[in-house]
Amino acid sequence: MLSQQYTRNLIIGEFAAEVFNESATLMLQEQYKEAAGFFQTRSGRLLENISGKPWRVTAGDNPSMTIDFVRHVRFLDLKKTARGKKKKVYRRIYNRFFHGYIYGYAYKRLRYGFTQGVRAEIIQRLRQSGYTIPDTSNI
Repeated sequence: MLSQQYTRNLIIGEFAAEVFNESATLMLQEQYKEAAGFFQTRSGRLLENISGKPWRVTAGDNPSMTIDFVRHVRFLDLKKTARGKKKKVYRRIYNRFFHGYIYGYAYKRLRYGFTQGVRAEIIQRLRQSGYTIPDTSNI
C-alpha cells in the first residue's frame, strides 16, 4: 500500500509539473509581448530575462515552481513613480500576469484538473505496475 501511495503521488507530481510548465510558458509569452511593445529598451535585461527560461519546476512528491525575474520588473507595475507622481501611462507587467496565470490558471488546473482522464491514467499506471485496483466506474 505504501508503494501504491508513493506511485500515485509521483503521478500527481508529474501532472502538477506539467501544469506549472504550461502556466509559466504562457505567462512569459504574454509578458514578453507587453514588454516589447510598450517599455523602452534601456539595458535589455528585462526582455532578455523574460525571453529566456527564468523558471524552474521540481516534480516528485512535493512539486514546486520558482520564477527568477529581474528585480526592477515589480517596480514597473507601480502606478506612481519613485517620487510619488502618478505615471502618465500605466501598463501592468508583473502583478496582472503573475497572479492571473499562476493563481488563475495553474491553481484552477491543479484544483479541478483531476478529471476522469487523469484519474484513468493514474489507475492505468498503477495497474501496469502490478497493483490490483477495483473497478471505480460506478463511483
